[in-house]
Amino acid sequence: MILRVIIAVFVVFYYYIKWTYNYWKRKGVFTIEPKFPHGSMQEVAKGELNRLEFYQKFYLDVKKRGLKYGGLYEGMTAVWVPVDQEMIKNVLLKDFQHFVDHGLYSNPKVDPLTGGLFLLEGDTWRTHRAKLTPTFTSGKIKMMFDTLAVYSKALEKLLEKEVSFGEPIFIKETLARFTTDIIGSVAFGIDCNCMNEPNNEFRQKCSKAFAINGKLKQFTHRFAPKWFLKAISFKQNDPTVEKFFFDLVESTIKYREENNVIRKDFLQMLIELKNTGTISEGETVKQVIKNKKPFMNLNEIVAHSFTFFLAGFETSSTTMSFAIVELGLNQDIQDKLREEILDVLSKNNRELTYKSVNEMTYLEQVLQETLRKYPPIPIIPRICTKTYHVPGEDLTIEKGTHVQVAVGAVHYDPEIYPNPEKFDPDRWSPENSSKRSNFNFLTFGEGPRLCIGTF
Repeated sequence: MILRVIIAVFVVFYYYIKWTYNYWKRKGVFTIEPKFPHGSMQEVAKGELNRLEFYQKFYLDVKKRGLKYGGLYEGMTAVWVPVDQEMIKNVLLKDFQHFVDHGLYSNPKVDPLTGGLFLLEGDTWRTHRAKLTPTFTSGKIKMMFDTLAVYSKALEKLLEKEVSFGEPIFIKETLARFTTDIIGSVAFGIDCNCMNEPNNEFRQKCSKAFAINGKLKQFTHRFAPKWFLKAISFKQNDPTVEKFFFDLVESTIKYREENNVIRKDFLQMLIELKNTGTISEGETVKQVIKNKKPFMNLNEIVAHSFTFFLAGFETSSTTMSFAIVELGLNQDIQDKLREEILDVLSKNNRELTYKSVNEMTYLEQVLQETLRKYPPIPIIPRICTKTYHVPGEDLTIEKGTHVQVAVGAVHYDPEIYPNPEKFDPDRWSPENSSKRSNFNFLTFGEGPRLCIGTF
């Protein structure tokens, strides 16, 4: 009897897998032959390609076939991949109402740190996006620039010390400590001192925040459907990391409110938002009286601070590291950039200010080209939130279908960027930039869910 049940379950599961992996064939959509359990992602699972390389390869394959889209399977999940520029524009902007959410797992009730803006969905996302948008105006960023300048001088001293030993420097690690100090200051209002104490508790918790421990846990998070993760109350963040950040934010808020402390940082704006429901305009922050009925609770404040930290710490240090590598490989570009920086500083009393940095136009071009070649998020995820009939095509995308916009593949499309492997900041001169669509450069996304820090 037990053997029959096992055989029956096996047979049902076998045909379920077969039915699932025929989804795109039934729709007449080009796909890669999937294999259980990794679906189309066999090369990624084997370590032969990373996700950026895999999607780039698939994107070019679809285009070579004269197609506008293809379909993949990430594990057991069917994924629609538009490659036509107009279709990408429709998904991110024109028909955004059909693709509002990222479709990524979050469960703030059991894993509060997943309640940040990037993972929120539907009306909850709209509400929080509207509340948080004023925190990222140019005026607010300018307000926090002094903090960046202070830590930049500290970085200069640290680099002078490290090069004096005559040994190679692991620049990625040094820059990660630098960005940790900056984000720790503007997001949590504390002096992390990671540049001087690289192994302190804050740095350790930061590193742990990016890790999902255990191969089974990693596999489950990556390939299991969202409904299953919610059913088992899956928790992706380490409990010690969660406790650390909750204690940090709660104690900082309590200290500021009890001692009338004001700082020009992101956390102060969240405190203002908590107590008044709004954020003051311009380059100012207000001291406000603690409200008995907060407009934003502690869980939300911690989640938004944590998301702000994650979005700024790793991406910034990685981008700077890649930029330094490219400058080392391209001496002519390095010389031109150095000349511009010295020229601008000479006109600004050798002071690094918000104004002087904005005058460094070639620096902006170098960073743009770095972000093109090395996008921090190589894929923009979406999920169909309302059944969608693809314009001009005999294809319907059902509600619940996952969508991936291959940012890295777009950035390496030779039809958009000739000789895409070449590091060429001149692609971003005003003249050349004006010839391209906004949807040719997707490092920060596009449309209503454009990165909130883009201004």
